[in-house]
Formats: sequence, structure tokens, C-alpha cells
Amino acid sequence: MSVDEDGSDIPHFKNRVFSGLGSLLRRQVLVKSCIFIGNIILARLLLPSKFGIYGIVAFVVQCFSTFGDIGFGPALIQKRGNLLPEELSTAFWVQIILISGVVSVLWIFAPWVGAIYPSLPAHAPWLVRGLGISFLLLSCKSIPIILMERSLDFKNIAMIEILENVTFHGTAILLAYRGWEEWSFIIAAVSRGFASICMTYLISPWRPQLYFQLKLIRNLVAFGVPYQLNFAIGFLKDAVAPLFVGAYVGADAVGYLTWARTYAFAPLMLSESFGRIAFPAFSRIQTDRELLTRAIERSIRMLTFLMVPVTAMMMALARPMTLLLFKESWLPGLPAFYLYCTSPLVVGVFLPLYSAILSLGKSRVILHMTELLLVLEWVLGVPFVMKFGFVGLALNQPIIALIFFFVYKKALAMEGIFPNIISNARMVFLTSAVSAASVYWLEGIFTDNRYVVFPLFASGLFLTYSLIRVFSPDLIREFQDDIRKIFRKAPLAA
Repeated sequence: MSVDEDGSDIPHFKNRVFSGLGSLLRRQVLVKSCIFIGNIILARLLLPSKFGIYGIVAFVVQCFSTFGDIGFGPALIQKRGNLLPEELSTAFWVQIILISGVVSVLWIFAPWVGAIYPSLPAHAPWLVRGLGISFLLLSCKSIPIILMERSLDFKNIAMIEILENVTFHGTAILLAYRGWEEWSFIIAAVSRGFASICMTYLISPWRPQLYFQLKLIRNLVAFGVPYQLNFAIGFLKDAVAPLFVGAYVGADAVGYLTWARTYAFAPLMLSESFGRIAFPAFSRIQTDRELLTRAIERSIRMLTFLMVPVTAMMMALARPMTLLLFKESWLPGLPAFYLYCTSPLVVGVFLPLYSAILSLGKSRVILHMTELLLVLEWVLGVPFVMKFGFVGLALNQPIIALIFFFVYKKALAMEGIFPNIISNARMVFLTSAVSAASVYWLEGIFTDNRYVVFPLFASGLFLTYSLIRVFSPDLIREFQDDIRKIFRKAPLAA
């Protein structure tokens, strides 16, 4: 069996993981920077209500699209052994048939969206239909992308994502500037779909065959359906904003929540690359519990080292950064922003734990955890919104984070895996808190000069890592070692 399948050649396997992560990180930072800058420009060109309209329309399309996927992607990635060409082609055609049917239903029922959301414009059904087309286009590239992920070929994946995001944001900004308002998002999404298909099949040698035999994908469905149910429940969990807030408060509130969530989640660009590679990488070492535990702990140290200081500085300087980068009209979303920052603060801990559970093939465990998350989001979110307005939806974030800290630990303990979480994250959290408090105090002194925000941001990061160097020099050395491995030039293939 090859290393690609079981990771038995550990040194070579680790080199491939770090090389793949380096390729993905270099381009992922570029992609996410493009998204962040694009969102800033769009927020200055469009009113919060336009973001809210797009958020509601995207929710409607995603609600239907959930039924067009049965989890073939993660099932193919997680599967041991080689993948048969006939198996891949069958999975491709099953998915295309399902998604085509879903999009057809979406076109038929699109006019009903106005009855559910009276605040939407009269042309909302056509916004829904247009976004449905973009979903169908993107689904056509799924199998080639799965094969790239399975082989840790994140260099080509990142190239495709760069093209997608440049196409989307470039088109959206141009159309928003020309006065197309919410249509800017829809046309940009369709353009992104066409560009993505062209680039994917230009890079990938795989082509679907005219082959269809359902028995070949029976085992994939056994893993994929629970995983997709997990995704569907997760989608319903996130539906509180567009479904309840959109109907109860209005499109403006959805716009503020979308902005706050997007702004708060900006540091996640530093962790998403890890999430993409951790699942296939952890899957290859799933039988070695000791090695997997060490990988989890090292991942926690690396991710918190990156995520926590950046998030802490964003929270300390949130108001002046909003006034400088966006507009005063977005200030009502700041309370939600602070609460949403809980996610990037804890993702450095939660993401390695989640990836480890999934790599063990425990998709049903993940499903049950997502069911719990769904209940918490609605049970806490709805009364909080009714009591505190749209900000109440974000109020449940720290509560849920605390609960899931214990849930993840329990799930791994049942598999005989006991990572030491607190000792691997404590130093970064303490130093970041001290630095954030110092920066917040200094910003109050220079309150009349908005442009001091960026020097203060950089100074806060410098102070954090200086304190870590003093109190935990081994953490600095380990991170430097990881960076050298990630960014050195090494081939992905043996």
C-alpha cells in the first residue's frame, strides 16, 4: 500500500503534509485577503440592507441545495484504498442528477420567497433563480477537487480558489459601482461558477465516464449520508439569522449580522488552510492513537499562536477600524462583532479536535454534536433576539463555545485520545489578553487620529509574541520550525 493511503512512511508523509499546507497557506492568505478587501469595498458601495437581501437569498438557495448532496466528497476522501474510475463516475452522475432536480424545484418555488420575507424586493424570485444556477455550476467540479484533496494537491486547489474569488469580487465591485445593487452578488456568483469549471477541468486530467452503477457507491453513502445530515443540521443551525431574524426584524438586521460575522471571522483565513488538510492528513494516521494525539496538541499550539493574538487586536481596535475601513452606518453591528469573535478565539482548539474525530470515521458522532449545536442555536438564539434584538443571536456564541469544549473532550476520550488542551493554549491566551488591554488603553489616548490604528495593531502583535518569547521560548522555536517546513520548496508527490 502506498504512503498516500496509510501514511506508513511517516517522515515522507509529514513532508507532504507540510508542503501541501504551505502551498495552501500561501494562496489562501491571498484568497482571503482578496475577500476581505472586496467586502470592505462592497460595504462602502452598498447599504446594509443590500447585504441582508443577498444573505436571505443565499439562505433560500442553500436550503434547497442541502438536499442535492449526500456526502460523496468526504466519503471519497476518507475511504481507504484506491478509488475506482467507475466509482468516481457513478458518484459524479448521481450528484449531478440530484442537484439538477433540486435546482428545478428551486425555480418552481422561487415566487414563494416574497411571502415569507415581505421586506425583499419584487424581483427576489429571479435573484433566487440566478443564484441557483451558480450552485449547479459549482457542483460540476466536485470530483476533480476531491481527487486533489485526497492527494494533498492543495497547490492547484488554491489556484482555482484564487480565480473564483477574484472573479466574484471583481465582478461584484464593478457592478455595485455601476448601480446594480443586490444583482451585483448574483451575477458575480454565476460568473464565478463558469470561471471555476473552466479552470478545474483545465488543470485536472479526470473526466467523467458514461458509467453508472449504484452498487459501487453503497459504502460511500453509508459514510456520506450521516456526514451530509451533519452538514444539513449545521445549515439549519446557521439559519436563525436569515430565517428568523430576517422575518422577525428585517433585511437590515441580517445585513448587520452578516457584516459582523464576516468581519469577526476574517482571522479564520489563517485556520481554514489547516482545516482543509487536517482531515485527509489525520485520516492517514488514524490507527496510531499516540501519534494522532501528538498531532492534535501540536496543531492546537500552532493555530492558537496564529489566531488568538490577531483576534484579540481586532477586538481591542474594533470601533476605530470600523470607522476607518467601513462607514459609520455599520457601527450598530459592533456588539454582534465582539460576540462573534468567540469563534476565531477558540477555533485553534476546536478545529484540531473536530478534524481528529472526523478522521476516525465517526461521522455519526459529529452528527450528534451538530444536532446539539442546532438545538442550542435556536433555543438560545430565538429568545435572545426577542429580548435584545438582532445582537441577541450572537450572544449565544460564548455559551455554546464553553459547552462544546467539554463535548469535544468527551468524544475523543471515548476513542482513547486525551490531548492536553489547556496547557497547550494557556500562554497564548494570557499574553494576548495583556496586549489587547494595553492597545485598547493606548487607542483611547490617540482617539482623534484614526490612522494610528494600524501601528497600534502591529505593536499589539509585537508585544504578544515578545511576551511569549520571554515566558515560553520553546513555543516560538516550535512555530519557527513549523514555518520553515511549511514554506520550504518541496514536491507534493513522491
